[in-house]
Parts: sequence; structure tokens; C-alpha cells
Amino acid sequence: MKKTLIALLLLAVGRMKKTDSGTRTAALTVTNNSVDSVGSTISLGTSFAYFTQVQETDPNTGIPWTNSGFNTAQVGVKTVS
Repeated sequence: MKKTLIALLLLAVGRMKKTDSGTRTAALTVTNNSVDSVGSTISLGTSFAYFTQVQETDPNTGIPWTNSGFNTAQVGVKTVS
């Protein structure tokens, strides 16, 4: 018997830089049903750079993504400092 494995994960990608002097940090976020998952803190430089966050589980349920949860997810950026 042939079995098929289907896995969903969400890959958040951000392209960011700082525009002022001093230190600036940020984090990518994944939100579903008002529940946030905040990624690792990223130190921003003065040139644009890409950053990624892999989210294997739905922050709202704590279990792997379902189609409906994946379709309602929102990705964003949070200023940490």
C-alpha cells in the first residue's frame, strides 16, 4: 500500500534594515486568531537583509498546521528595541 505524507509549515520572510543611528532589533511574528508566535531577536544593519522564521505549528492551537489555520495566519514584524 502506498502512503502519502503531506506536511504544512509556514515560512515567514522579512527584508529589513534600520534607518537611524544606534542599535535596532526586531523579530518576525506569526499570528493566528490573535495568538502570536514571536521569532528570535534580529539585530538590524544599515543595509537591507533577508531574515526567515520557520513555523511548524499553529500558534493558536500548538499543533501542526491545518489548511484552515494556515489560510488565516498573518505574518508581521515587531520592533524589539
